[in-house]
Amino acid sequence: MSRENYESNVRRLGSLRRTRGVIKVGVVVVGIAMLLAACGSSTSARASKTTSLVSHPLVAFMIPDSTTPRWTGQDAPDFIRAMKRLDPTAKVVVENANNSANEQEAQGQALLTKGVKAIVLIAVSETQSGVLVRQAHAADVPVIAYTRLPANSPVSYMVGSDPFKIGVVLGKYIISNTKPGDTVAVLNGSPTDSFAKAEHNGFMSVLKPVFKSGRLHEVGDVWTPNWEPTDATSEMEAILTETHNNVQAVLAPNDGTAGGVIAALARVGLAGKIPVTGIDGGLTGDRLILKGDLSMTVWRDPEVEATHAAMIVAKLLHKQTPPKFWFTDSVFNGEVHIPLWLDPMYVITKNNMGLEIKAGAFSKAQLCAGMPKVGPCK
Repeated sequence: MSRENYESNVRRLGSLRRTRGVIKVGVVVVGIAMLLAACGSSTSARASKTTSLVSHPLVAFMIPDSTTPRWTGQDAPDFIRAMKRLDPTAKVVVENANNSANEQEAQGQALLTKGVKAIVLIAVSETQSGVLVRQAHAADVPVIAYTRLPANSPVSYMVGSDPFKIGVVLGKYIISNTKPGDTVAVLNGSPTDSFAKAEHNGFMSVLKPVFKSGRLHEVGDVWTPNWEPTDATSEMEAILTETHNNVQAVLAPNDGTAGGVIAALARVGLAGKIPVTGIDGGLTGDRLILKGDLSMTVWRDPEVEATHAAMIVAKLLHKQTPPKFWFTDSVFNGEVHIPLWLDPMYVITKNNMGLEIKAGAFSKAQLCAGMPKVGPCK
């Protein structure tokens, strides 16, 4: 199978949701089986090896929190469904660290004690997560980094998006939707998150020259612990007080913090009147766009991302090395160069939100209930 055909199949398989999508689950199962067979192992061969390897292998999907809706609402259930298609014998457990790096480390240690065979990790802390990765590596348990990159540790593979490029998209959007002399409030994600830091570097790579030139004025540039929306509200309120509400745009690093920002803007009559960015493209964020409060978001299809992670895990459970062409790039975390698969990203506004509906992220009825008749809800 060529790389081009493989990537086309991954995108197609990842975007098919049970009976919500355009093709039902039976076709999805057949499609994934054909994809894995074409990459070097047949479904029957994999099935025959299952009992000779590990009976009901334990697989962990470790999420950092429930603050970001996609982890519990999309990524975790999507991963579980994909694993059931790829290896029905595997037992998948989801661990929620509740925004605590210590708790995530303890959860990982408990999983290793229980004999976990593979870990998909969304790290709370880029630095502290390295302890868990090293412990897993010592126990010959592969760790697949998901979206966030643990630093200075022997991560086996990574699946995610490019936060620097996402940041560049946000920064360019702000520049395109402001005029000379405007003041831009800048909020960042969690200071312990490698994704947030790379995203910040991305938008500042295009905004710093504009701030330096005086075309736009910067205020804030504050970090939001654990991406917490309530903290974003407090941060935005402080910025509005400092500037006497003289803010013409807000760069918010995801839809959750954007929601917190919008709550603060609403209290001074600015909600829906100035541009506010976001990323994730979940149902809540898209409904904020339809209301006119959020200007745009950046969507990466969680189903595609979760499916790709599950494909890697399924290979590893059967003592097979994922083919090199499954990965689009590599990323260096300070210790190792990690094979990386990048999830494509899409800028979403009310004008192209139908893309997510077509992909099956949610139904038109779910999106449009009680919303203004704009975009796909006309």
